[in-house]
Amino acid sequence: MSDRSLLLNAKNKARARRAAQKLKSCPLCGAINSSENEECFVCAWHGVFEEDPMVVQLGLDALIDRCPELAEAFVVPRRPAFSARLRKLFRSDLNIEC
Repeated sequence: MSDRSLLLNAKNKARARRAAQKLKSCPLCGAINSSENEECFVCAWHGVFEEDPMVVQLGLDALIDRCPELAEAFVVPRRPAFSARLRKLFRSDLNIEC
């Protein structure tokens, strides 16, 4: 499974959309910045940023294409199967005093 394909399920897409709401795009260089930044961390632009969620999402997608390891930040961790959790419980040292 490629890093890019990790973003295809619904939970991960929703998580990426929520992240895009906290980001903005620099109109000068296209870098994705935190909404809290007053100036672009790449080119030091300090004017009006692009905050349209679709534009930010496209920029975020382009960033993930260039740096696929960032996709892991949007992956919702899978919960271990019930049987795996039971095995872990029984393998752990249970200090029960009688």
